[in-house]
This record gives sequence, structure tokens and C-alpha cells, in this order.
Amino acid sequence: MKKLIIFAVIICASQVVSAQVNKDTVPGTSDTSRKKMNDDYKDAYITMQAGKMLVVNNGKSAPLVKDKLLSNGTIVMTDGSVRTADGNVVRLKEGDRVYLDGRISLGGKDLK
Repeated sequence: MKKLIIFAVIICASQVVSAQVNKDTVPGTSDTSRKKMNDDYKDAYITMQAGKMLVVNNGKSAPLVKDKLLSNGTIVMTDGSVRTADGNVVRLKEGDRVYLDGRISLGGKDLK
């Protein structure tokens, strides 16, 4: 019985430790492979189409299902609003884009 309890404690402890792993880093990836991964997404953007927020990459789109924090601190929300790194809030309209590096294009014109 003691062995079973000890085994259960070890299993629970290992689950707690694994939950502490940073989900943003992928084990075994080097800085070079991370750069390549970033290059793959350099032209990706989030846009408002038919009243829905979509993530577009390499011509393929998928719905934005949760708020997205971009590399420069900008937050794109599923309701179409964007909070820039400096705290301003912009509401996207049909066809507006937010690139994953934080650039915002409203009506074909870049904000910054």
C-alpha cells in the first residue's frame, strides 16, 4: 500500500513540474529554426472579413478564436478591436489588416 501511495505522489509531482514548462519555447529548436519559423509568418496577418476575425497565412485563413498578443505588445481581440502597445484602441473595419509584427493597415493605409 505504501508503494502505491508513493507511486501516486511521484506521478502527481511530475505532472506539476511538466505544467511549469514555458509553452512559447519548443524544446530542441535552435535560434536559427525559430528565425525560420518567424520568416514563415512574416506576411501573415489578421483581418476582418464578413464581420469575423480571420488569421491569414500563405493564402489560407482560419478564424481567430482567442485574443492574440503580437510581438510588439499589440493585442488583437476576437471582437475586431486592437489595443496597440501604447494603449490606443482601434476598431477594425471590413478588410483592415493587422500584421503579426504589429503593423496596422486601415483601408489600405498603414498607421505606422
